[in-house]
Amino acid sequence: MDIDDEVVTDRLERARIQMRRDYEAHRRVRIFNEKWRTIGIDKQALDMQVRDRLKQEEADKDEGDVYDGHMIHNSRVAYMNQIREKEKQRVCQKAIDNFRHENQQFCDRLEFDLNDPDRLRKTKLEHGHVSLSGLLGEDLNYYDRLQRQKDQFKSWLIQQQNDKASVRHEQQLEDDQYDQFVLKMDNTALQIQRLEKQRRKAEAISTNEHNLVKTEEDKHRRALESAEAENQLQRQCATTSVGVPGLWPSTDKRPPPESRQKIMQFQKYQMEERKRAELEKKKEEERHARFLLNSAHKTLLLQREQAKVNGQLRRHLDSANVELAQIQEAAGMKRGHIYDDFFSQFNRCSR
Repeated sequence: MDIDDEVVTDRLERARIQMRRDYEAHRRVRIFNEKWRTIGIDKQALDMQVRDRLKQEEADKDEGDVYDGHMIHNSRVAYMNQIREKEKQRVCQKAIDNFRHENQQFCDRLEFDLNDPDRLRKTKLEHGHVSLSGLLGEDLNYYDRLQRQKDQFKSWLIQQQNDKASVRHEQQLEDDQYDQFVLKMDNTALQIQRLEKQRRKAEAISTNEHNLVKTEEDKHRRALESAEAENQLQRQCATTSVGVPGLWPSTDKRPPPESRQKIMQFQKYQMEERKRAELEKKKEEERHARFLLNSAHKTLLLQREQAKVNGQLRRHLDSANVELAQIQEAAGMKRGHIYDDFFSQFNRCSR
């Protein structure tokens, strides 16, 4: 038995080896074929793809034909149902028309007299009663009165139209007069404005001329004053000069050395005062900034402390509520429930 199994196994192994060899030989022939290697494609695979595509197209065509057949069948059924429905409607409408023609005549209606107001005029004397003329309550002049009312209404309408036309005409005249008045006022305002501009221009010209004349007079007066002062100075120098005759006295206007020293000291004092003021201002600004910073820090600390206190109060309140709830739950009290002993504490006496 073992020998037979071994023989069968060897036979199968040899068959598999031979199959691989055949596949390798077929692959070698396929790979080393010049035509296939030059084209670089797998013709068998392409042929298989072509066959698969043809099969798929045939299957799609068959499916499309089946779908078209169903669509045609459904269209025919719908068309037949539509024709049948139209025929039913036609028969029903014909029956309704026949019934109306036979049983619902216009002259058989209860309100036929309302639809035909001239029925009594069309009725012959022997077919109906004739009313007597001149009875109590009959208006024999109805049509004349109606015509007079129409004429009067027409005259009133014409009169109203004429009144409206006259009012519109008067309003138009008033508007035209107002427009003319406004135009006249505008022209007057423009003329006044133009005259005002001319007056201002003339005043400006006269003022300018007066200023020029005044300036020339001032120049001439200053020139005379300077010449007179110079002559007077020359006379004084000629009368009070000491030293070499014919020489002018010294005209040096510079301050003496003592006054110059005082000016320098005063300027130095001013510089020191300015520096001291700037230093004090800087110190004041630093002190103010330090005060603001300290205030902000203290405010932040107070806010934190307040938040901490609020948290403690909230926790204390929550714990108190929890304890109260536990006590109520232990006592068997329910929220919203009132016991009978609650009412027994009232109205215990007759008063």
